[in-house]
Amino acid sequence: MTKPKNRETKFPEPHFISRNDRPVGRWTVEECAPKRGVAHSNNVERRIVAPTGNSKLERLIRAHELMHTKISPADDYEKWIKRGIASHQSMVAVEELRVNYGLKLQGFDVAELLDGNEDADGEYVAIHNQWDSAVIFAVATAGTGGAKRFLVGVRRHNKLWADSLATIQKRFLKEIKKDTSRASNGVYSTRVENESGLAPRGFQWTERMAEYLDRLCKNEPKPIEAKTAKKDTEGEADEEGDVVSSVGPQSESSTPEEEVEDITRLSPLSSKGDNEDWGKLIWGKVPLTKTVQGNLGRKRISSNLGRNPRRIHRLYTDPQRRIFDRVKRAQGGIVLVDGSGSMQLTHANIIQILESAPGALVAIYSDMDRGRGKLPNIHIVAKDGKTVANEKGLPEVGAGNGVDYPALKWAVGQRKNHRTPLIWVTDGGVCTPTGGLNDRLTMSCIKESIDSKVLVVEDVEEAVNALKKLHMRQEVTRNWPVYFSQLIRKVGGVQKIQKIQTARSESN
Repeated sequence: MTKPKNRETKFPEPHFISRNDRPVGRWTVEECAPKRGVAHSNNVERRIVAPTGNSKLERLIRAHELMHTKISPADDYEKWIKRGIASHQSMVAVEELRVNYGLKLQGFDVAELLDGNEDADGEYVAIHNQWDSAVIFAVATAGTGGAKRFLVGVRRHNKLWADSLATIQKRFLKEIKKDTSRASNGVYSTRVENESGLAPRGFQWTERMAEYLDRLCKNEPKPIEAKTAKKDTEGEADEEGDVVSSVGPQSESSTPEEEVEDITRLSPLSSKGDNEDWGKLIWGKVPLTKTVQGNLGRKRISSNLGRNPRRIHRLYTDPQRRIFDRVKRAQGGIVLVDGSGSMQLTHANIIQILESAPGALVAIYSDMDRGRGKLPNIHIVAKDGKTVANEKGLPEVGAGNGVDYPALKWAVGQRKNHRTPLIWVTDGGVCTPTGGLNDRLTMSCIKESIDSKVLVVEDVEEAVNALKKLHMRQEVTRNWPVYFSQLIRKVGGVQKIQKIQTARSESN
């Protein structure tokens, strides 16, 4: 590369930056102009592109990219994306905020971080009514000089948006300031987390806040005057019959004089136990020796196609002339039972399930050794019309959970087609292998239940009744456990979750 005359160049040196999740290695370093969107770093390929001049802005951009090489995901980045907790673009935006705040903690003046075009960007998103893009940009630039210029551009065309975006920026900055002030904070940790096996640990903060950002992107602010009267706390039923609240709790600071609703009433999910993840399924085996009468649910029905006309009388009485026999198997189903704590599954329950849904697959899970991964935590107790011989044949269950989501994903994968009913019996006390409730992990179960049309009920008797109704082609609705209902209301309702999942699928 040719060095320009009368210009001092300072190339970034990421080769010397160490982190706990990968060894130090050689990097490819390239020069670029000090413009937003041009400078970038790739931790997977060890490549960094940054300006090499000595101005304040160029030094700041170099530091920004070097901070990425220090704290942003490297080899595990694809695994973070595939977790599906937050969208890729939201994680990128929140990571920009985390990097910029980290620079501020190191003494850099991030108010100098701007390129002069932010106001034009603000005008563009406001004119074209792109609320999701406006929120993404506002969070990515929060705390920098470009943030204020962006809001100026938005305000020229939409004051309500500008006020809400300013509130969102303050909320994100408040969250990161609060979390980095803790003595045991891991916001900037680069170590590998033991429970999840992912690195860097600090990116879990980005992931959690990106899930929050996804929800904000789907909640465009409305004028106070346009808001309708609120329902009671039980909310109203959506099209699936789930009873959810249409809005989250209002901020105590809201006043009638505000010109726009406070959309940050949708709170981030709890960060308690945020360094934990689900345990791994360990299969146990129990002998299935008892055959339930009529196990495969074979039933002869009339048909207009076949070989032997066994119903010749229908030639004159049936307009469709269904004179042949066809064997129809029962629809069956899948029942997944949370066997922890107060939840119970008896041998009589299994017989009831098989009588209601012949040939059903029934599995029970619970964590026996609190995440140590030595004892089986999931068993199949009925399959193809066979089950355990008696009560003593049922597997021993523990008091913990720890594998709710992996078990639910396995059950979804056992469906032969989308019409196969899948019922999840749980009291809602899903938790990490060490026993702590975790909003982020629980939300993954809720989203999977919505996406895969899983029927959630609170006890086995309710599951049996649901199977009977399904067999009679009657409507059945979910019965979310209390903790699930509270979390659903917190994020704005089932319909809000569905919109986010749909938008994410379309973007992918």
